[in-house]
Amino acid sequence: IVLIFAETGLLLGLIVPGGETLVFTSGLLVSTGTLDISIVLFFLLLALAAICGDSAGYYIGRRFGKKLYHKKDTWYFKKQYLQMAHDYIERHKKTAIVAGKFFPVVRPFTPVIAGITRMPRQTFYALTLLAVILYLGLFLFAGYFLGNKFPDIKNYLGYILPASVLILLVPVYLQIRKNKRRMKTKARTESEEINT
Repeated sequence: IVLIFAETGLLLGLIVPGGETLVFTSGLLVSTGTLDISIVLFFLLLALAAICGDSAGYYIGRRFGKKLYHKKDTWYFKKQYLQMAHDYIERHKKTAIVAGKFFPVVRPFTPVIAGITRMPRQTFYALTLLAVILYLGLFLFAGYFLGNKFPDIKNYLGYILPASVLILLVPVYLQIRKNKRRMKTKARTESEEINT
């Protein structure tokens, strides 16, 4: 629950992508009885943690956001990812808050960018609530129902987890590659304009 908050509230998702893997696995563990909690209560606790995390990210964006664009790259912070999230939100506007929840590199920055761009709070919270319900609902209940259907699956989590992390990183890799190509094309166009 703390990691779900920290992913967007403390930008931990920049360091450790894969919140969906954690949520999916949690659903599996609840279904097999390894985690002794009601799935509905667990969903509500995760939703509360995710909304609080997004709220903290939104506040960071409103209060300190402009400074992030001048921050130097570190081992956990890449300005490229901030710009990628910003471009994504600019292109997709409100749907970016919901869809961005499903992209590991964009997810930690989405609330921050919403705060930086001064998205109205009511709009942000309504979209965040929808995004959290869809995101957690999909991954948590998928894990839960899979665990109910195949209870012995918990014996294979050592294989499933690394494979699912790799699968979930494919869209991240593709998005980064796409953005690098877009940046190269933009740089080449700017260079050609300067030379003419």
